[in-house]
Amino acid sequence: QVGNPTEIHRQYAHELVRTLPANIIEAVHDPYGARAVIFALLLDENDAVRETQMQALRTTTTPDIVTLTEAIAPTVRQLDTRVRLPLIDMSLAALRAMAKSQYLEFSQAFQKLVAADQRLGLFEWTLHRILLRHLQPQFEPAAAPRIAYYGLQRLARPCSVLLSTLAYAGSELDEARTAFAEAARHLPKVKLELLPTGECGLEQLDQALQELAKVAAKHRERLIDACAAAICADEEVKVREAELLRGISDMLNCPMPPLLPGQQVTTATR
Repeated sequence: QVGNPTEIHRQYAHELVRTLPANIIEAVHDPYGARAVIFALLLDENDAVRETQMQALRTTTTPDIVTLTEAIAPTVRQLDTRVRLPLIDMSLAALRAMAKSQYLEFSQAFQKLVAADQRLGLFEWTLHRILLRHLQPQFEPAAAPRIAYYGLQRLARPCSVLLSTLAYAGSELDEARTAFAEAARHLPKVKLELLPTGECGLEQLDQALQELAKVAAKHRERLIDACAAAICADEEVKVREAELLRGISDMLNCPMPPLLPGQQVTTATR
């Protein structure tokens, strides 16, 4: 089903969006409100860290956005984590309507919010990748990565980093082995290895994806198929798995498979 959303997926997303408060839906359709929603999504649950983040925001963006972020932050904290991806997607059109100066200010504030807690979380990484993919080409045009590989055989290491990271994302060790094996079935000619967790951090994943982005499109699509197989191995799409896959899909410039956070899947999906 990769790349072919069915009515059940559309209905699932529709039901999630229906749970959003009216003020949040209104905000994501406005360039100012959309920025505030993104900033609110980044705010930490820890009071001290959150105050550090708000101080950083006050030094990098306008008072009206700071005030709006503070106003909607309590509501955003109460949202079901499954709505985060649909909410981000809903905000993209409004964010693309920013002026260049607003985009630069937004980018600086985003980076300061992420840096304020001195650690890069999985959701922060995913959100950054989504925003880079969908906003950067409009405001900071750059040449697309040149195709350097027409197969995956020479890329066993980055492939292993990618699939190992995804296998560990929502699983215990035994489940991770099963998820990795399911993924590996889609790449039978690549010498894959389930790597230790210490070799599968976000920095290593970033480096692997930068290399894999240079592969011809049909092979990048095969990688996404393998990633989807890993997620579906336990017949449940966990929130962190779906968010991670979205970041991966955007870095590889491939459509996100219709796998939604919290969705139950059957073996037929694999």
